[in-house]
Amino acid sequence: MVSDKLSTHVPFSSTYRGLDAIKSKMCSESCGAFVGPMDPRDFLKAFVPPPSAQEGGEQRKMPEVSFKKMSEAKNEFDMYPIYIKICERLDKDHIMRYYDTHSKTDPRTVPLGSPDRDGLSPDVMTYHKDRLPEADARTDFCLAERADEFKFKNLVDPFDDKPNKSAYPFESCTKDGKETRGQITAYAAAMLELQFRTFVFSVLIMGEFARLIRWDRSGAIVTRAFNYQEDPEPLAQFLWRYSFLSRAQRGFDESVKVIETTDDTPDQDKAKEELKEYIGSNAGRNPEIFLLRMIPLDVSPQALNKTLPHRASSPSDASSDGYAPPSDGNSSPSDRAPSPSDGPPSPSVGPSSPSIGPSSPSVRPSSPSVEPLSPSGGPSLPTDEPTVPPATSYYAHKERPDDGWDYYVLAPRMSDRSPFGRATRSLYVYDRFDGQVRHLKDTNRIISPSHTVEHEIIDDLNEKDVKHISTVHAAWDVAPRGECSDSVTPTFCDDERIDPLFAPPDVRHHRARRVYRAYRLITHELGTPLWKFKNWSQVVQAIIDILEALNGAEQAGWRHRDVSVGNIMICDGHGLLIDWDACQKSAYMNCKDRTRVPDLTGTWQFISVRRLRDVSGRHDAVDDLESAFWVLLWLALNFAVHSLTPDALRNRLKAIFDDCELEDGHYRGGDGKDLLFRSELDEQLPVTFSPPGLQKILVFLHGLFRIKPPSKPDIGRFSETRAKRVLATYEQNLLDYEEDLA
Repeated sequence: MVSDKLSTHVPFSSTYRGLDAIKSKMCSESCGAFVGPMDPRDFLKAFVPPPSAQEGGEQRKMPEVSFKKMSEAKNEFDMYPIYIKICERLDKDHIMRYYDTHSKTDPRTVPLGSPDRDGLSPDVMTYHKDRLPEADARTDFCLAERADEFKFKNLVDPFDDKPNKSAYPFESCTKDGKETRGQITAYAAAMLELQFRTFVFSVLIMGEFARLIRWDRSGAIVTRAFNYQEDPEPLAQFLWRYSFLSRAQRGFDESVKVIETTDDTPDQDKAKEELKEYIGSNAGRNPEIFLLRMIPLDVSPQALNKTLPHRASSPSDASSDGYAPPSDGNSSPSDRAPSPSDGPPSPSVGPSSPSIGPSSPSVRPSSPSVEPLSPSGGPSLPTDEPTVPPATSYYAHKERPDDGWDYYVLAPRMSDRSPFGRATRSLYVYDRFDGQVRHLKDTNRIISPSHTVEHEIIDDLNEKDVKHISTVHAAWDVAPRGECSDSVTPTFCDDERIDPLFAPPDVRHHRARRVYRAYRLITHELGTPLWKFKNWSQVVQAIIDILEALNGAEQAGWRHRDVSVGNIMICDGHGLLIDWDACQKSAYMNCKDRTRVPDLTGTWQFISVRRLRDVSGRHDAVDDLESAFWVLLWLALNFAVHSLTPDALRNRLKAIFDDCELEDGHYRGGDGKDLLFRSELDEQLPVTFSPPGLQKILVFLHGLFRIKPPSKPDIGRFSETRAKRVLATYEQNLLDYEEDLA
C-alpha cells in the first residue's frame, strides 16, 4: 500500500503550483535523463522495425510523401493540418487517427485537489482506431498513442547537437530550450501516468527540423535534429512504420488488457460496484477498468500454478516463504480508503483559509549506485549491474480464473511528477478469485543487487514480528511473454551510436544509467490516509504505532528512510507504515563512498534537519524518528485549531517544510526546521494548538529531537596526532548524544 505522490529528486511544495511551474520543475528534475543525439536511421533500426510482408508474401511499400508544404506555413497553427494530411496518406489502412488538439486541454491531466488550472494540450495527438476519444474531448491522454509537439522556429530546440559546456552537454541551456524540454517532458509524463505503458514515442517538429524521441522510466533517447523537408525519409518512415507496430512495440503493457465485448467477464458489473466505493467523490468521469494478470502471457495458468510458491493460508501450514497469515480482508467502512489518487485534500484553518497541502513528493536517489564498503571493512558490495534476475513471485491462492486474468484494476489518475524514476501509482484491484477489493502498488523498482525487492522486505519484517506493517497478497515483476519490463535507455548510455561527449562529464550525474523494472505489489490491508483522520486521538495513536514500527524494523535490521504523511495509513484504528521500497539494511548504511552522487532519499517536507543540510551525510535511525515529528507538526498546522491567520499559516508552512536552495547541482534546505530546534517550540512558533494534549505531545517530541548528533569532523587537514584527538572527542560526543537519547 502506498500513497499517490510525486516521485522526484527535487523538493516539492506544501502549496500548489501552476502549470508553467510544473513544466519548469519537469525540466529541472529530468536533467541527465536524456541520451543523444542519435542518428534517426539508427533510431528507426533500434526501435521502429519495418512492417512484415503481406499475406501473399509481398513486401509493403511506404507511400511517397513530401513535407515541402510545411515550409509554406505562415505560423505554427498552419503546420498542423499539413502534418495530419501527410500522416493520413502514410496510413493507407487507416489504423490510426490524427487530431489537431492544440486548442482543447485534457482536464484529466490536472491532479485531483489542485486549484483551477489548464490541463495539457499537445498540438497533434495520434489514436488507434479501436481507442478513439469522444468527439468533444479529442485531447485525451488516457487513450492517446502519441503527443507530437510543434514549434514554428528551431530556436526553441531543447537539445544541442554540439555539446555545450554545462553539466549536461546535450541539454540546451537557453530559456526557450528549457521551456520546450519541460513541455514535452510533461506530455510524456502524463501519458505514462494515465496509461499502462512501459514507454512512449513522440515527435518534435521545430521549423524545418525534427527529432524523434523514445521515453521510458530511466530517460529518453533523442535523435539529432534532422531537416525533414530536405530529407523526409526518417520522419516518413517513422510515421508509416508506427501504424504497423504491435501494442508491445508501441509501449503498451501486455499484462493489462482493455475489456472487450468478446471477453468472458460475467463478474464485471459486480467488480464495478465494489470498486465504486474507492473511486472518490472528485473523480469526474468514471474511470475505466481493465483486466490485469500476474503471469506471463505465454504461460498457461495451469502450468504456472505448478511452479509458483504459494503463500500459506494459516500459521499451521505456513511454508518456508515466511509470510504472515493473510488477514480476512474485512475492514469497517470508516477504515476503507478513498482512492489515494485523490491526494491530500486542501487543508483549511478557519472558514477563510486558503488551500494548502502537499502532494507528498518522494525524493529518490536518481544517480547510478556505486556501493560502499561493508561496515566490517571486508570486500565491497556488488555495484549496480542490470543483470538482476526476476524476483520470485508470490501469490495468495492456488487457483485462478480459467482465462488467467486475475484482477480488474481501476485506471490510474494524474499527479505532477516526472516520467522518470519509480513513478509509483496507488491503485485498487478487484480480486476475481475471492471477490474482494485490494490495494495495488504499481511501481518501477531499481535493478541493483543492493536493493531488496519490497515484498521480500515485508516478508522479513513480518517473520520478525514487526508491528504495524502490511501483509502481502501477491507480488511480481511484470513480465509479459516471460521477459521483464526493464527500461531500455540505460543500454544506450555507452552505445557506440551515441557520442560520449554528450554525456554528463560526471558519470554519477547521468540519471539515464539507472535501470528500472516494472513491479507490482498487492497487499491485504485497505487503510485510510492519515490526513483523513476522525479525531486527534486517532492521529496520536497512529504516530505511536509508526514509532513502534520503526523501532521494530531497526531491531530487525531494516531502516525505512521515507517516513511521511503519505506513507502512514490508519487501519482498524492503528497506524500502518507503508512504502518500504526505499528501505535498506541498517548495517550497510552510512558507509563512506566518495563516488556516489550526493542525493536524498525521503519526502522533502519530512526529512530530518541534518539530512536536509548535508545531503551526503549520515542517515541514522533517529532521522526516521524525527520525520514522525514533522508529520505530526504538519498535520497540526494544517488541521488543528490554532490562532494563525491564513497568510501566516502559508508562510510558516513554506519556511518550515519547503525551504530549499540549489547548491552545486543539488538541493539543500532545513534552515526553517533548524531555527525551530534552536529554542523552545513556542519561541519560534508562538502558537497554541487545540486540543491541549496535541500541544503537549508536540512540545515533548520537539524537546526530544532538539538533541543533535555531533557532526563528524573533517580530519584531512590535521596531523596524525591531532586527527586522533579530534576523532576521540567526536566519539565521546557521539556516546554522550546516544546517552541523551536513551
